[in-house]
Amino acid sequence: MIKLLLSILTITLAVSCLKPAPAPDPADAFVGSYTYTDNCYVRWGDDVEGTDAKTGTFTLTKVSALEVQMHSPWNTLGRITANTITFTECPQNDSDGYVNYTFSVANLVGNQLIFTYVGTGSRRFTNGIAYPWESSGTVVATKLY
Repeated sequence: MIKLLLSILTITLAVSCLKPAPAPDPADAFVGSYTYTDNCYVRWGDDVEGTDAKTGTFTLTKVSALEVQMHSPWNTLGRITANTITFTECPQNDSDGYVNYTFSVANLVGNQLIFTYVGTGSRRFTNGIAYPWESSGTVVATKLY
């Protein structure tokens, strides 16, 4: 009887060890820290415009199997489909005004995440008067391992 129980236990353990590992969630491919370059165009009011190249870092954290949260500079949610993220609209407000950002679909190619954005709103100039604000840019981010 003990031999039979040991045989059943051995077979059970062997079969349970043969189960494949669960597949990672799609969000797992995006989670991590990124360094980025943002080549942007800015128009402020009627007479201030130009281009700017910014660099920085941001982090994507997992919210669910198909969602990630971007932390800094935009702080927005993203929905994952295959190797792309669709970020939600992102309003930002402070004492100098507001800007509402919208994003293109972000594509992950290897360890690079690439997307564009448009920002529209109203920002105060140094004279305290609020002027219309428009910006657009292309972000190329490299995932740090």
